[in-house]
Amino acid sequence: MTVDRPNDVVVLLFSGRGDEEDGRRFLVTSAQEYIPSDPDLVDFSDIGRRLRDPLGHRFDLSEVASIFHDHWLLSIYDTQFARPVLSRRRDVILEKQLYSAYPLTSANAAQTQRESSVVPANLLTQRQVHLWVDGRITQAMTTRQTCGPGVEVAAVASPLAAGILRALDRFKGGTYREFMQTLQADDCARSDRLPGSLVMQGDVDLPMFASGDGARFVQYFKSGQARRAAALRAASLVADDMLARYTEPEMVLTGLALDLANAHFSNGSPHLPGLPIKDWQAQAKSRLLQVTQLEQSLKPIFWETRSRISAEAGELEQAREILRNAPPSILSQRHLAELLVEFAERSLRAQPLEILAKVDDKLKDPGSMRFDEFRIASRRLQTLIRAEQARLSEGYSIQE
Repeated sequence: MTVDRPNDVVVLLFSGRGDEEDGRRFLVTSAQEYIPSDPDLVDFSDIGRRLRDPLGHRFDLSEVASIFHDHWLLSIYDTQFARPVLSRRRDVILEKQLYSAYPLTSANAAQTQRESSVVPANLLTQRQVHLWVDGRITQAMTTRQTCGPGVEVAAVASPLAAGILRALDRFKGGTYREFMQTLQADDCARSDRLPGSLVMQGDVDLPMFASGDGARFVQYFKSGQARRAAALRAASLVADDMLARYTEPEMVLTGLALDLANAHFSNGSPHLPGLPIKDWQAQAKSRLLQVTQLEQSLKPIFWETRSRISAEAGELEQAREILRNAPPSILSQRHLAELLVEFAERSLRAQPLEILAKVDDKLKDPGSMRFDEFRIASRRLQTLIRAEQARLSEGYSIQE
């Protein structure tokens, strides 16, 4: 990577031990040293205070992203950030974490799942893609990784490295997101040595290893997004022309739906040409004021559109409250009860259980239980409440 070659893609692979402290994640160099017998430190209960680091450093992932700011980067962290947990397994010492010799008790274990997840790019991670594992990574004792019965043995000790190498052999081209899906399906990435979830943050919809000013447009045209964007904008122009002559509620709702679709498209692709999302949102909100004297059959559409406009603007709590105040006869149509639960899930903040309880009360309203849709939504909500009660920490993302 040089000044005269700004479009080079930097590939950074860290394979070693990691650490997590106060919500921050670190890459730990081999120079870090543990001191179990220092008499001046024997009374400290925090093992972290027994570390002497005269030469090595712990690099915060945010620091790594900052160093490569405005550069094209693929960074893979083959390390374990979560503290090891004592169990009947004899290979805890092989976990790729700084404190693998000093695991926590099982009572403090964080729950992990195998589902992969994507964290959108922010100002710090634009042009970058970072890949890591939330959970445990246990390397093999030798450089022969057995990923399962009948699976070809990989000549590396790390299950993540083995999965990446095997996925690259099978990957036929596409975006970083599509590569992660290939990796997620690999037997090594799904082995007992890697029970956590894959996480990818950054410009994940860029073609893999693509760079340059036009990199984002490759997938834009290849995926058909360009065609859909042109169709939406053409339909919006037609709707504007019709609304200049006809003001019936059906026409206004049509214009509202098109504004909402354009806002959603702009929100997902802010770097692409067209009106910014705030312009579409402002136009949609102004159209809401034009809707009057709705027929009963159109009211569920109106309530849904109102709530979705708020959600698209990032006002998820307002979107949730709009549907929570809707009559049961409205919520029973167009899957609006399920949409209410979805907004509740996305709007969890400082008092998540209180928010879920409010939605639960709404779904248990005596006038609601006549509808099968409410019972389906209520079952999903109970699953959310149980998951939230068991949740130990928020998902990590690289921030400034």
